[in-house]
Amino acid sequence: PDLRVGFHLALDDAVSYQTMNSYYGPGWGYGMYRYPYGPTMTTSTTTERRYTMGTLIIDVFDVAAQELVWRGTGEGEVHQARDPADRQARTDEAVWQVMRSFPPGD
Repeated sequence: PDLRVGFHLALDDAVSYQTMNSYYGPGWGYGMYRYPYGPTMTTSTTTERRYTMGTLIIDVFDVAAQELVWRGTGEGEVHQARDPADRQARTDEAVWQVMRSFPPGD
């Protein structure tokens, strides 16, 4: 063969935080006091979300020259699929997203 293809998949645990603020009370404005009526009640809720980030790296090597001729990478959140057909479809889509810029220069 003229070319060989190799791939690597890295999975990393990730965490994101989202804070929502709610203001209760009369009037408008910022902070503890709102114009023109006085004090308000402020509550904040922070939620934590844990997920897995995946990085797919696809390398294409020139066999004769023994060198890397192209590398494509893709990154995204990994969603576990229970159905084998759904897992295959997700895998195919991830590979397509990385390989769509191959061959280089097109």
